[in-house]
Amino acid sequence: MEAYITHMLILIGIYAILTMGQNIVLGYTGLFGIAQAAFYGIGAYTSALLVLKLGVPFWGGLLAGALMGGLMGWALGLCTMRPPVEPIPLGWLATEIAPGTDEEEL
Repeated sequence: MEAYITHMLILIGIYAILTMGQNIVLGYTGLFGIAQAAFYGIGAYTSALLVLKLGVPFWGGLLAGALMGGLMGWALGLCTMRPPVEPIPLGWLATEIAPGTDEEEL
């Protein structure tokens, strides 16, 4: 029972962080941003690969995952900086769709 409660508290914390990020983007700026989920997934995938496949310690994998998600967000920010307003949601949508696309589908 203790493992279940710990798991639920971890999920609550993760979703609270994601919700706060969405609140900043949509609530304060009024922009509809869906790329946070993609950056979260990129960071989680990076962290999981480093910890499980390469034997990196948990804290190192966590830091690397956060840095990778931040780096991808920064790269998207550079691509969409200072254009007219229309390309910004398209860039976010492309970031959301791209991680799930296989080479065979292209």
